[in-house]
Amino acid sequence: AWSEKRELIEAHHDLSKNEIYLCPACQRVVILKQGKVMRPHFAHSKNQACDSGFSEGETREHLDGKKQLEEWLRGLGYKVQLEAYLPRLKQRPDLLVIAKSQTIAIEFQCSGLPIERVVERTNGYLNAGIEVIWILGKNFTLKNTLTAFHKATLSRIGNQLCLLEYDTEKKKLTIRSDFCL
Repeated sequence: AWSEKRELIEAHHDLSKNEIYLCPACQRVVILKQGKVMRPHFAHSKNQACDSGFSEGETREHLDGKKQLEEWLRGLGYKVQLEAYLPRLKQRPDLLVIAKSQTIAIEFQCSGLPIERVVERTNGYLNAGIEVIWILGKNFTLKNTLTAFHKATLSRIGNQLCLLEYDTEKKKLTIRSDFCL
């Protein structure tokens, strides 16, 4: 969220609930939530609508995974933005990574999403010159057969199509490749 000093900040336990925080997309006031079950995060009030997607509920797996992936990528020396809002696209990837001259949007998908929405988001990024990598949470671990959802979330890494899966409990990224479509 934006702080009162107009700095983009992440939610954490040391922040004051008495300050005013604004949504980076719609500029409305958001609430700092610092419970014991979920990671600290900002949320719109129940009666507010934000068409940027900032009002989507997030699971513990999703919140943990985004943070773990962000820390890992920063540790590798990449510049990473968590929940960077891209106004031109009206999209916000979970992570936006700057790698040399390349910008990469990373989507960590832990809950169901219509395939049409995956394709729409992917095309939005690609049309803007932003590479996209989809990483799937535990609900989408590949069993025996690639589903239509798996196919929609295949990411091109180098010359290969890959399926990426991340386990937040084990902090393990699995990259499956050699797919023939």
